[in-house]
Amino acid sequence: MDENYALIEDSCSSIVRYGHFRINDRKFFGPFKDINKFDPGLVLAEGQYTDDGKLDGKLKMNYLNGEPLAEGSFDKGKMTGEWVIYYPGNKKRLEFKNAAEGTYILNAWNPEGKQTVIDGAGFYRSDLDMIFWEGKLVNGKPDGVWKSKKTDDRSGTVIINETYKNNVFRKGSSIAGNYSDASRIVLAGENLLPINNATAMRISSSACDPFLVA
Repeated sequence: MDENYALIEDSCSSIVRYGHFRINDRKFFGPFKDINKFDPGLVLAEGQYTDDGKLDGKLKMNYLNGEPLAEGSFDKGKMTGEWVIYYPGNKKRLEFKNAAEGTYILNAWNPEGKQTVIDGAGFYRSDLDMIFWEGKLVNGKPDGVWKSKKTDDRSGTVIINETYKNNVFRKGSSIAGNYSDASRIVLAGENLLPINNATAMRISSSACDPFLVA
């Protein structure tokens, strides 16, 4: 796998996984350990899959250099309980909690190290690869008006609006029309954990040229 846990030719890989894999349904199962290909003593992740290929139990992830990336627990493929996510350089990025009633953002920091959410209150941005959400948090949940924009759109065009009052979703609007059934916001997405790329068997977008590999 490459540094983002996407599948790539062995000659261009950065991560080696030791575990069990069923070819017929393309799923990992049982215990696994991921190591740095160039420093086999450096464990990048170690955990467990259910028999049907879902992450389960405690998980601690590290960047390729051994610095912490994430720590928390899964329950049959779902992030559960309290999680901590780190930027490179051992700098905290996000602390959140997943409970039965949803996701609560506890604390958050921007890439420059400034804390933008303190004890569930502040301005928060949730990056989800192609789009991002941003707005105000109160008690760890959205409040007021939240907006979604495309990550690569420099014009900042709003593609979805949602309104909350006292942390309760009221209404939303998008190019597809208005809605009031449920919020579309994801406060802590699966993209925070690159290991989900391995679970989904995603193919690396990087071209492999073994002659350029050091």
